[in-house]
Amino acid sequence: MTPQERTALPAAGPGATLPADWPFTAAAPGPHYLGDPVDPSEVPSPGAALRLRVVSGADAGAILPLGAEPVLLGRARENHLCLADRKVSRRHVRIERLDDVCVATDLGSRNGTRLNGVPILRAGFLPGDFLYLGDTVVAMELVGRS
Repeated sequence: MTPQERTALPAAGPGATLPADWPFTAAAPGPHYLGDPVDPSEVPSPGAALRLRVVSGADAGAILPLGAEPVLLGRARENHLCLADRKVSRRHVRIERLDDVCVATDLGSRNGTRLNGVPILRAGFLPGDFLYLGDTVVAMELVGRS
């Protein structure tokens, strides 16, 4: 798969499919709201190594490991992941681990945050999910899962 094909992401949402040779896990059907039932096989164990990977946009290929502390994504240099996307706010989204799930919280961004194509203010974020920030797409990955 060429880099150009990787940046041409298919539409996310219910029924969305990815090409068979897509190097990441399939998109989930929508956001995971706090309190919603989740398939236990999708939930990483509390100590699992997780990371964010920019899969599309100016910063494609950037990786940010997730630890116990919350991380910030946005255009400002003081963010843990600084994105060179003019449609991304200076402080766009915070991602934090709460027990066995990560939570993505939009920080009042101008263009909003979408999880698997659905606009969110705050939602659970699992491996295989995609966050859309401006023209940037960020995937959560479980390190070591193929």
